[in-house]
Amino acid sequence: MLYIALGSLSELETQIEISIRLGYITKETDLEKQIVYIRRMILNLLKRL
Repeated sequence: MLYIALGSLSELETQIEISIRLGYITKETDLEKQIVYIRRMILNLLKRL
C-alpha cells in the first residue's frame, strides 16, 4: 500500500509541475515542500515496517 502512495505522490508531483509550466499555479506555493515532507514520512514508515 505504501508503494502505491509513493507512486501517487510522484503522479501528483508531475501534475503540479505541468500546472506550473502552463501557468495555472505559481512556483511560490508550498506544494513542493509538502511533497518532500510527505515522501520522507512514507519512506521512514516503510523503513520501520
